[in-house]
Amino acid sequence: MIDFYKFPPKTPKTIDRLQIADCMEIIINDLARYGVPERLALKIVDDFYIPLKRTTDAIKAIYAEKCFKNTPDSSFEK
Repeated sequence: MIDFYKFPPKTPKTIDRLQIADCMEIIINDLARYGVPERLALKIVDDFYIPLKRTTDAIKAIYAEKCFKNTPDSSFEK
């Protein structure tokens, strides 16, 4: 089993740079601070975060196609 509580901290992000994928790290780290067993934290991730991520990925794909299909790739370069 992967030990999520021992993940190294990621690069600090401001609120405008957070992504839905960051929610898992937030959930796991927050529960770890309260001493919640890893098994229970993983169940919460499985029950709530994974369905949320799947749904939001599908929604993003739909809207990316609608909103950005005619936008040149150069618009997304940093």
